[in-house]
Amino acid sequence: MRSKKAVTLIELLAVTVILGIIALVSIVLIGNLLENTRLKADQRTIESVNYAIRNYDVDHPDDPLSESDLSVDEMLSFLVDEQYLSQQPILQSKNSEFIWDTDLKVFKIFINDVALPLSPYGDTFEEIAPEIIDDIKENFLTTGSYGRTWGDYRYTDIGLDPEDWDTFVLHILYKPSGSALRLDIEPGYQFVFETISGSTVVIRSTFNWSIIYNDLDEKWYYHSIDPDKEIDIDTLIVELT
Repeated sequence: MRSKKAVTLIELLAVTVILGIIALVSIVLIGNLLENTRLKADQRTIESVNYAIRNYDVDHPDDPLSESDLSVDEMLSFLVDEQYLSQQPILQSKNSEFIWDTDLKVFKIFINDVALPLSPYGDTFEEIAPEIIDDIKENFLTTGSYGRTWGDYRYTDIGLDPEDWDTFVLHILYKPSGSALRLDIEPGYQFVFETISGSTVVIRSTFNWSIIYNDLDEKWYYHSIDPDKEIDIDTLIVELT
């Protein structure tokens, strides 16, 4: 009889320990889920704030806010006062704050002394484009074909989350499309670059033209994949219209 009681107590103790582990794991998972949700919300907040600054700069090209000497709090309050933001933005993630990147002239999220990039692949064209091109190449090597060219498939086929790429990053919208990567310019800004022949070309958003990388020949073009429209991508700059 005593042996049976001992076994029962051991089994009960084991069940208690297992339930405790499950509860602990659940708490951690729920905490991570909540923090990820907060971070996603903060990323949308940063997009809205940077969009407001870009709108102000487009409306006031002779005195852009991004070139001012205002502090972070002063810039945010100014955008609210000028009705480019409906209210003072607040970040939800733990240990987070707004910082102003003086080189890129955008707001970023600063968490635990680390500035988060504007996209999963970084901030600038030089950081982002090569990574997406590598994804296009890797998908072709793995599947034997290029990704689809429509809807979210253009992103998911090469392993990207469409929600990460549905907004302009430093005024550029990145749109993979099968064997191509297309770049669109944000309204109020323009691409300026040189062709292989040395001519200077300006593309504004009103043109509805893209800069296009073609993986079939690994060259860059504007408007269409045409030898007469090949460009020197190293000359590309983005500026206010």
